[in-house]
Amino acid sequence: MEALHFIARYPEINAIYFSTIDPEAIIQFLRGRDFCVEEMWEMKHLKDGSFEEEQLGWPNEEPLWVRSNHAWEINGLMETFDFRSVCNLKIKLEDGGYISQNYGEFMIRLGDGEDLKTPSIKVLEMYGFFAAEKIWKLAGDNPTSLPIDSLLGLEENDVTKKDLDLVVINNEKIIESHRKLDKIKLKKDEK
Repeated sequence: MEALHFIARYPEINAIYFSTIDPEAIIQFLRGRDFCVEEMWEMKHLKDGSFEEEQLGWPNEEPLWVRSNHAWEINGLMETFDFRSVCNLKIKLEDGGYISQNYGEFMIRLGDGEDLKTPSIKVLEMYGFFAAEKIWKLAGDNPTSLPIDSLLGLEENDVTKKDLDLVVINNEKIIESHRKLDKIKLKKDEK
């Protein structure tokens, strides 16, 4: 199982970002929704130690919408995730939303007015973030990718304002470190 490290929430477009989660976690966002798997790629490990990506499904055919038998189709996806190393995934949702995965990083956008919170809370709890409500609020109040590792395993009543402030401070430190590295790279490129 992957370890969830970062979350970002974009309330203005009803979207959430998770890094890093397993493809299986997306079923929370497919539940009860019509969807269409547009692309699915598997990472194949080669004998020489390298890897290549191979498209799964029928790449030369128009993808089909799942409008009934959702359980059957979700079960099929889960089996694919169990037996394949899915590295890239694009799913279109009937409500205008989408699910996009690239090597464990997921961006999920649901249509306006759709419930993003319930499935997001379930994903957070599935990965051991039991203070999911507080994390949800923190991510909505801070429009950036937040490192939530320090909140792993904590219950709602165990998380203090100081804990939440530290998540934001740690994020600011990460951003500053990236800025410093960018400056070093710029100076090196100028030479």
